[in-house]
Amino acid sequence: MLGRVPLFAASAKSELSRSVVLCHTYGPVTPLIPQPGSWTASRVIRWAMLALSLLMTVLILKRPAPLAPAPTAEQSAASLRSFEQKIAGLQPPRPVSSQDPLDTAIANAHADDPIEPVRLTADELTAVLTQQFAAGEADMRTQGSTMSLLPPSVRLSVDQLELQFGVKKFGMDLYITLGGRASMQDGNLKLDFSEARLGSLPLPAALINHAMRRKADAGQMRLPPNIAEVKLENGELVIVPRAPPHH
Repeated sequence: MLGRVPLFAASAKSELSRSVVLCHTYGPVTPLIPQPGSWTASRVIRWAMLALSLLMTVLILKRPAPLAPAPTAEQSAASLRSFEQKIAGLQPPRPVSSQDPLDTAIANAHADDPIEPVRLTADELTAVLTQQFAAGEADMRTQGSTMSLLPPSVRLSVDQLELQFGVKKFGMDLYITLGGRASMQDGNLKLDFSEARLGSLPLPAALINHAMRRKADAGQMRLPPNIAEVKLENGELVIVPRAPPHH
């Protein structure tokens, strides 16, 4: 038994010598699992940024809950007709000229009557936005764009407006949801958003409001001169016309 000790010692010495040669040739072996105390500040920041990027990607691609059930084609057509009829009612009646003086007097007697405010529902606003999005997508197609627009939707609460729309690009659906108030300021439609999300990722609403102000400064949010007020009331967008001038 004791005779085997020198043999074992010789074998251990040989293995140790080979390890020294390998370390000298290839360098020390770095463990795959970081050992305690091996985490540096730069490594922690790098892994934290990677985790944050993955989280943001998941939130952006996550589809938010729809604001309302998608309407059928018949419902959209009916809502669009209702919208057009209500907007047409904002125009003051034109003076009537007839060969019969009595008919002319009767018709013009109501020319100065106040025009009733128009109350638009979420379905009507969704229908007109859908029509505008379809026209915009057709223009994009003629310009060779491969991006498509997803149907928008509107939801109105007591005094809040929520708008949701999206785009389809590279096979991915990206949705934007905005929430805020609607009013009129200096003859412009003012949309003051307090909430903005890309997918399920919160965005600074100030960026959206800045873009709205730039549109207003460029005259793209200008309302007709016969509009006196725009407000949200009882879940409807109310447009109050100006009183016709007295003759």
